[in-house]
Order: sequence, then C-alpha cells, then structure tokens
Amino acid sequence: MAKKRADLSKVLREILGSNHVYFQPPNGTKIEYPCIIYKLEKLDASNADDMKYIKNKRYTLNVIDYNPDSETYEKILDAFDYASLDRMAVNNNLNHWYMTIYW
Repeated sequence: MAKKRADLSKVLREILGSNHVYFQPPNGTKIEYPCIIYKLEKLDASNADDMKYIKNKRYTLNVIDYNPDSETYEKILDAFDYASLDRMAVNNNLNHWYMTIYW
C-alpha cells in the first residue's frame, strides 16, 4: 500500500510538535515559526519485467526555526530510514535546515 502525503504531514506535525507544517505553500501564505515546509521533489521508480515494482517519493524539507540549536532536524533524521541533511543556512535571523527524505 502506498504511503499517503497526509500521513507524512501527520508524522512531521508530531515531530515538530505543532501544526506549522506546510506542503508547497502558495505565495502570500502566513508562515508561523518554527515550521517545516516541504514539497514533492521526484518519484523514483525501479522497473523489472516491464513493470514498476518500487516507487519512492522524494521530498525536500526546509525546517525553519529561530533557535539555532533546534533539534527538529535530528528528530527527522531519526524518524525516517532514508533522510539526509543537505545543508544549513541562516537568513533574516531564521535558521534553515534543508533536508531530503524518502516516503
């Protein structure tokens, strides 16, 4: 059974401890911090015998927090079998952790 994006949102809300989880928010959306913004990046599929037998959705996440010592990105790394921290940046006094996960 395929994992649903709504289930991913639920897991991310549990990790963050709030409802400030946004999937591809449109311009003008009021973002509250700390938060997680995520989007579908790619669908990886493996084929055999003219059929797709493995499909993995790759999502990019941006964890944003005022706290430079936030543990949210570490909780994400622990919660997902396939997760990586790609880079970290600071912009307008907000800390951004850019991550990739497979769901």
